[in-house]
Amino acid sequence: MSEPTSSLVFEDVLTEMAELVGVADYDSSTGIAIHPNDKGDINKLKRVANNGIRRFISDAPPLGWNWMKRIMSITLKISSSGTADGNLAATTFSDATLAGTYDNDYYNGLIIEIVGGVGIGETALITDYVGATGLFTFSAGLSGGSTPTATTEFAIGHRYALDQSFGGQVEGKPTYLRSSGVGPIEWVNELPIRQWREDGSHGGTPHQMAVRPYGTRRYELLVYPDPGAVEIIQFPYTYYFGKLDILTGTVDSVTGSVPALIVDADRNEPEDYFNTDWIVEVVSGTGKGSYGVVTNFVKSSGTISVAGWLDIDGTSVGTDPVANDEYRLLPVSNLQPAGFAFDNVIRLACMAAVEAELDDVQTIWENKYTQALGNALKIDARLAPKTVGNFGGRNK
Repeated sequence: MSEPTSSLVFEDVLTEMAELVGVADYDSSTGIAIHPNDKGDINKLKRVANNGIRRFISDAPPLGWNWMKRIMSITLKISSSGTADGNLAATTFSDATLAGTYDNDYYNGLIIEIVGGVGIGETALITDYVGATGLFTFSAGLSGGSTPTATTEFAIGHRYALDQSFGGQVEGKPTYLRSSGVGPIEWVNELPIRQWREDGSHGGTPHQMAVRPYGTRRYELLVYPDPGAVEIIQFPYTYYFGKLDILTGTVDSVTGSVPALIVDADRNEPEDYFNTDWIVEVVSGTGKGSYGVVTNFVKSSGTISVAGWLDIDGTSVGTDPVANDEYRLLPVSNLQPAGFAFDNVIRLACMAAVEAELDDVQTIWENKYTQALGNALKIDARLAPKTVGNFGGRNK
């Protein structure tokens, strides 16, 4: 179900905060306030707002917030192993024996492991998979920096990168999807899985699984044996809040037409950083109000591509931006994590934070937040069933 149209979005919170501390911008024709486009001001407001949200999360009831208790679903993919034989580069390789076997993006989000040859022992997070050619892309490269060669042997299907909202805290037993006809599956320490794999790879229906850290502030799921069919595993966990985000900029120039693409040489995010998960919106100038989902980002030139510019109603064709237009970049989902019922208390937490951190006072907004927090605790208590016991049970 979609969010109500009155849901509090991050940019609205930032605008209200900016008005409070006197750094808001104002539309020259309508006089309507908007958050500042200046990178220093917007980054300061963004930091303070996220601090306010974290404070609200830390002001939890003794047993934690019920809204943070969620179910993770992982789709297991059929495992594969093979040898790289084409497209050998720092961030790609292909295996012709897989060509035409699986659909595009089939292995996206899985962790590929190098088990032989150049790069042995290294891993990578798959960011794109082309089914027709068996081409793997891992935009961050292999974990040890190696470039695959024709000796590189790989395995995939037994390691899954967990969503970044997973902070490492499992709250109950795992299960297969209802009526799947498979199971059971149990949590184990990751050590036995590594020991079993010493004797080689085995396929079947996974009956053991473990969680362990992967990279920086990220976790992965290991399963054993290697999946031989597509199945869905679910388990309860505690949601981890990262941050809400917004980025601003000014168009240096545009390239192409229908649609025109934004060029901003000041952008220094990684290649493809904004692809599909971010929206670019023009906030002032010729293209004001036009927006589109980012389809490509080229770091070397700062070029932001969209399939087309839409008008504010989401259906009409928008107006292409021009040089010196101001724009913002927003994650596709840029709502606070607790849900619609907690919009007001989080808004007040952010306003209290900007009052305390930037104005160095604690007056009206702190008092309003304290009062709203009491109501939020009551709302959260009503989210939990009263007769089914602890969420997910206790791990044995």
